[in-house]
Amino acid sequence: MNKIYTGSILFLLFFLASFQNNNLAQAPGTLDAQFGTGGSTQVAFLTFQSDCKAMAIQNDGKIILAGQYIGGGKGNMGFVRLNADGTPDNTFGTNGSVSVPFDNTNVSVVSVQVLPNGQIIAGGNSDGLVTILRMLANGTVDNSFGVNGVVQFSGDLNALTDLIILPGGKLAGCGVADQGNGKLFAAFRRNADGTADNTFGTNGFAYVNVGTQPSVTRMKAQTDGKLLLTGTVYVNNSTWYELVLLRFNTDGTPDAGFGTAGKVLWFFANNGGYELGNDLAIQPDGKIVVAGRIANSGPTVFTVVRFNANGTKDNLFGTNGAIKFNFYTSVDEAKALTIQPDGKILVAGTALNGSNRERAIARLTQPGARDASFATGGNTVTAIGTKAIGEAVALQPNGKIVVAGGATLSNLSRFSVARYHSGLVVSAPELPAGIESLSAFPNPARRGEPVVLRLELRENLNAQVQLNSLDGRLARDFGSFDLSAGAQELRLETPPDLPSGQYMLLITTDRGRKALPLMVRD
Repeated sequence: MNKIYTGSILFLLFFLASFQNNNLAQAPGTLDAQFGTGGSTQVAFLTFQSDCKAMAIQNDGKIILAGQYIGGGKGNMGFVRLNADGTPDNTFGTNGSVSVPFDNTNVSVVSVQVLPNGQIIAGGNSDGLVTILRMLANGTVDNSFGVNGVVQFSGDLNALTDLIILPGGKLAGCGVADQGNGKLFAAFRRNADGTADNTFGTNGFAYVNVGTQPSVTRMKAQTDGKLLLTGTVYVNNSTWYELVLLRFNTDGTPDAGFGTAGKVLWFFANNGGYELGNDLAIQPDGKIVVAGRIANSGPTVFTVVRFNANGTKDNLFGTNGAIKFNFYTSVDEAKALTIQPDGKILVAGTALNGSNRERAIARLTQPGARDASFATGGNTVTAIGTKAIGEAVALQPNGKIVVAGGATLSNLSRFSVARYHSGLVVSAPELPAGIESLSAFPNPARRGEPVVLRLELRENLNAQVQLNSLDGRLARDFGSFDLSAGAQELRLETPPDLPSGQYMLLITTDRGRKALPLMVRD
């Protein structure tokens, strides 16, 4: 009897130890060993030096990487598609890779996006021209778009720095323009077929003088169609550059209700600082989160700032609206961010460790502190060869964190992507919002068919309802509804061209926010 009892105790201890080790292996911020090789995948374009600059996540979890390389005397836009587990997707191009050559060596890619029909849009530059490329889902160039799948134009832009897809299929991009009287923040809007949208600005272009020596990095679209740009600008009569935000109305005019004449300047350091916004995201409540760096005022550090919807500093975030931190004591830079369904903020970039660069990731809580439940003290680094940079960060439908960029191994730079555990329970609701219960029927739903959203409210509320992909992209804004206390039903029409996959229904009220997973099938 005692022998059996002792054996049971030993088995129980072994089981608990194994369970604990498994939990530690899947702790938020740790590499996911089930992805690629040991948590990461590297892809080279033969023996050519390549650089990955952008990433998109499909709703089936597949990962598209985009960048450029020079080979055979030509500049190439390069693309890789991986299965959700990090293995090459052999249904895309040749062994998961596609190269699109141009007749010059000055070629770059800054953005890649997936259209609802599965087509792929990439934005970049070729020989001084803004260049937009469209491919079919299998990686072949879509010759029905522009000329041989490519649309090119100038607009006086020095270079395209970002390109996004707007609801309805229109495209918007940004950069710095030089029209001979100083450099300007510039934005453009194109129709889905790549032609200029003449309802925006003048002939599809809008320009704003934000100050001396401006630099534009990224842009995002609000649910109302307004465009937000970030970057940096030199402040006259001082010795520093300040982070800048600019907002355009839907017609291309500066938004007078945002900051001062559409512009917001922000600085953390008070002398000699170089402060740059590298990426931005918009929360469901309209607040704006910007990630970047502060340089020349001590060690270069990660910086994250949050603004209210009107451009004022959100003093409820971090310290006076911002948080700065570093991984080592040298050169760290945040280059990308995304917001999790639970409101936590993921920031990715690079950190210099001695002579090597490492991929750096941090997670912040909604109030703007490093999340102690993520890795060690809220941040982690991953060394891949001698140089690894996080240029993009997103979530897969399973809630895992994917970070992509370039990496150098054996003196060859290549595309690189890694996956990390997030600790997210995708099926869990997000935040209290005055809603007692929430469900959707049918779930899974078929695209193009109505979904009935059922709510039980504690009080009268105004609710905004949106459908988002798990990497935060807006799939459909259903609008706002004035709802009475008690049981309510909303009939929501899902888009007929919505790709199958997992989405989040986000219900935002003045009390908070709730999220409900919705699976969409063909």
